[in-house]
Amino acid sequence: MKRSTYIIIISLIILILLTVLIVARKNHFRVVKLDNDKIMTAIDKNGAAILYTKKINKDIKSKFKSYYKEYKILTYTASLNLTEINELLADYNLTANSDDVFIIFMNGTPVDVVSSSDDNRIVELIEKNLYNIIPISERYYQVLNSADQYIKKVNSNNYTVAVFAKQDCTYCDLYLPIINDIAREKHVDIYYFNRDEYDEDEYDKIMALDFEIPAKCNFTNYSTTMSKSFPKPMTIITKGGEFVDCIRGYVTEEEVLDLFKKYKIVKE
Repeated sequence: MKRSTYIIIISLIILILLTVLIVARKNHFRVVKLDNDKIMTAIDKNGAAILYTKKINKDIKSKFKSYYKEYKILTYTASLNLTEINELLADYNLTANSDDVFIIFMNGTPVDVVSSSDDNRIVELIEKNLYNIIPISERYYQVLNSADQYIKKVNSNNYTVAVFAKQDCTYCDLYLPIINDIAREKHVDIYYFNRDEYDEDEYDKIMALDFEIPAKCNFTNYSTTMSKSFPKPMTIITKGGEFVDCIRGYVTEEEVLDLFKKYKIVKE
């Protein structure tokens, strides 16, 4: 083997090892201690992070480690009093009632604050901000227990709105907070069906309604039916046992409201 070839191979091996070490160090769990005046500049601007506002102890470190293991969320600590915490949060419409809190950041911006002792709420907020999983206490859309309940709504003389989604669907996750906000703000009953979480037999009963999905709501530009494959998320409006209209995929709140206003589901 030529000396030059040997040197190139050794150099590549060293480069690969250095890359592995850098990645491993980046992915290694650690709690970063921050100076109070450097919090907003030091917290990673990519992804999720949690800042604890007091000196870290064994219990907090254990929680941080579990959050990192489950969500790969970066962890920080700083020693702040209540006044300093609220000064930090003032520009983000957030307020703390205690100096012993977790502040949740997304892409370098504070998005939620919660007592460090409220374990369930901490997990809810992490999942809400990471995955758009809306906590039960904040849900205004409805999940019916059975297909018969939905079919009864469909056959009524009122407009019925249902959203059909599935697991591991990015646009479904993005759309859910929009319909939840509309249900909350406009007092509209919106029924949500996740194909992968709903009882399979009950879901099949709903699909057996077999409403035609028009071409405008199908990516192939051909009509389909509920019993066949159709895009998700899919918003379907029915009345008196008949299909009325639909929205294909993820759209803005304004677009949803425009359609609802058309049928006076939401008043102008």
